[in-house]
Amino acid sequence: MRENPNRRQLVTVLGASAVASVTGCLDNRNSKPAEGSNDTDPPRTTNGASASTEEVDESGPVEKVEFAAPPDGIPFHHTLEFLAQPTEDRPARLRVSLTNVGDVDHTIQTNNFGLPFPTRLGKGVDSDTKLVLSTDGDAEYRDDCWRDYPKTSPKVDTKTLLPDETVSATYALVNGMETAACWPSGKYRFSQRYEVDPEGDGTEYDWWFVISG
Repeated sequence: MRENPNRRQLVTVLGASAVASVTGCLDNRNSKPAEGSNDTDPPRTTNGASASTEEVDESGPVEKVEFAAPPDGIPFHHTLEFLAQPTEDRPARLRVSLTNVGDVDHTIQTNNFGLPFPTRLGKGVDSDTKLVLSTDGDAEYRDDCWRDYPKTSPKVDTKTLLPDETVSATYALVNGMETAACWPSGKYRFSQRYEVDPEGDGTEYDWWFVISG
């Protein structure tokens, strides 16, 4: 991404507070943050962005998902949809989508490969544990828990979307590979920084969500 402070605005979005009462395995936090994640405290919302809540079925540990809209003036809309509770046959799953809601083509860029949400690590807010977003098929069922390591690629990812065009991906929500306990309670924050039209004004913003249990 370009480093031109005269042409770039940095705006932040209150990403989601995804409340998920979980009982699964999480990883102890490393001192090194996952690539693509934002290792600062959740940004304040100064643009009036409000969180959306999606109710989920109560057959498993996840109870609620919350996520927020980007700041005013950003031509992209983010959604997070909880798809399935975890079972012995498959991990919990969620889908992240990114839509161009503008009237013209717009480009979105991240400093890690894997749009719409390259970040794979959810850090414990009040603990040293982790949740991981895993690509379908990569997670392992071990010691009665679905587990994986956070995998990121340090390659810039850029996509240009037409008006109303959406890019989406499904992820498994699993525990960190090294944690002995299954699904410890706590809050876990996933954060990603985006740049809009990097060849133009290059506006940056953060979108994040939290899973709590």
